[in-house]
Amino acid sequence: MLDMRVSALSTILALSLLAIGCGADEPGAYETGLQDYTQDGRMGAPGAYAQTPPPQQSQSGVVTLYDHGMQMARGQITVPSGWRVNQDIATDPNTGRFMRFVYDIVGPNGELVRNLPIYTYQSMMGQQFEPMWRDAVMRALHGALEGVQIGALQTSAVMQRVPTVQQAMQAQNAQPLEAPLQASRGGQPYAGRVYVVNMPFPADPSSGVFVPGLIVAPPDRLEAAIQANLQMALSARPNPQFEQAYAAIDRRVRQQMQRDHQQRMARNQAAFDAHQRRMAGNQAAFDAHQQRMAGNQAAFDAQNRQWLENFRGSGGSGASPGGGYTTNDQFNDYIRDTDTFYDPDSGQNVQLDGYYDRTFTDGLGNFYRTDDPSFDPNSMQGNWNEVQPLQPQ
Repeated sequence: MLDMRVSALSTILALSLLAIGCGADEPGAYETGLQDYTQDGRMGAPGAYAQTPPPQQSQSGVVTLYDHGMQMARGQITVPSGWRVNQDIATDPNTGRFMRFVYDIVGPNGELVRNLPIYTYQSMMGQQFEPMWRDAVMRALHGALEGVQIGALQTSAVMQRVPTVQQAMQAQNAQPLEAPLQASRGGQPYAGRVYVVNMPFPADPSSGVFVPGLIVAPPDRLEAAIQANLQMALSARPNPQFEQAYAAIDRRVRQQMQRDHQQRMARNQAAFDAHQRRMAGNQAAFDAHQQRMAGNQAAFDAQNRQWLENFRGSGGSGASPGGGYTTNDQFNDYIRDTDTFYDPDSGQNVQLDGYYDRTFTDGLGNFYRTDDPSFDPNSMQGNWNEVQPLQPQ
């Protein structure tokens, strides 16, 4: 549903220059107004008005526009002598949207005023005002005229003269626009005007609603048709009872939309709360894992400290005295990157840095290490013998 102010203006404009109606129809919803027309004022498509009374035209030229969905008059307009109104308008009383919309005013000399319903365009859906209004007009002229060419939109001085359009400009920042039209029918040239009331949404000017309509006539009758349509627009008289009935529908639908919105928000909140609980559970599990890891690390650190204390308690040699060699000594060699040898001169174990392929001692507390497989210990002074690192027993 549209904003209430737009809806009220829609009902009024429906009886003036352009027929807006009471609900936002999706593009393409307008189908029944595409039939051909003839100069006697009746639509050429068979069965187009099977559910609609003949066009109404009183002796005084006052025509009542009737809504078959709402089962009441929408209002009245005064038409010139010789003009006819073809109408088949039905608004869904449950939704306020059009079920059918045909509203043509046909002149005695080939003139046609064709009014169209309201259209919505939303930038978030990839919809743009310019291509949508052109598409709506081309659909409305399908089968009625050939070779249709439409110029660029510009501000419409004619539409600005209509009080209801002026009200829309003040209340909704409406833009009254028009564009020239050229076409042919049966080989004869036709000219026209396309009128568009564009009402961008304040929160998103690239989205909004627009109401298109058009006037076509033989070129020499166009200006007179424009003036005749302007007088009909100024004569429009909406039905207050219809406005009240539609306002009630609008309130009911908006209330239902609000309830639906609240239910969606409640479901979203419930899903968000469940997500938060899952995240809290995951965080608790992660914290417990971190605590376990911290405990394991503390135990490992305590074991390392014990090893270091054992090492320091051994007299600083890093190995057991007197040639003894334990698995704890082997672990100390591993973490220190050392080898342990027995020194016969002191009777103690000695730790030497690094790993070498061969180690020699002279039995006097001196050691020599090398990776050279051809090294000859006899080349050194003294009695040098090769020894091997101690192993646990």
